[in-house]
Amino acid sequence: LLMGGDETGARAAIDRALELSGEDERLQTLYGALQLTALLNDRDEAMQLLPQVLDLASNPAEQAAANGIASSIHAHFGDLDLAMEHAGEARRLDDTHRRRMTLADMLGKGGRINDALVILRSERLARPNDPYTLNSLGYFLVTRTDRLEEGYRILARAMLLAENDPYIADSL
Repeated sequence: LLMGGDETGARAAIDRALELSGEDERLQTLYGALQLTALLNDRDEAMQLLPQVLDLASNPAEQAAANGIASSIHAHFGDLDLAMEHAGEARRLDDTHRRRMTLADMLGKGGRINDALVILRSERLARPNDPYTLNSLGYFLVTRTDRLEEGYRILARAMLLAENDPYIADSL
């Protein structure tokens, strides 16, 4: 819990951090403030901070990170269309495994199951022995499709590759 449940104190600390942040640390401070406002379920404040984060991101790496957090914030507050849009932009700017997996997750949450499966299956082909990629695909199949048998087979393979992993055990 933020500051031991002291929501007013947490909000004051966020405001103070933003006041004190200089130009060099402003973007990082905004990231933290944005995440904290989401934890406080303060949609209005988060939506005021989010454009600042996106505007301050000045290079492709910062822009990808800003779009990644924008995707997460929009998903947190239930705006899946914007979450998918920002996840797609983050991937466009930084086409990495992590960004592709995040985009697949957002597409799945937004009901675009086939689009998400294309990404997840492509990632599995690129990383056939990565237990976490297998876990993501298997869990997706079990929770979002009717392909239960395939999903459980994939989860069992992930469990063999990382037998002590609690996340994979939980998925299975």
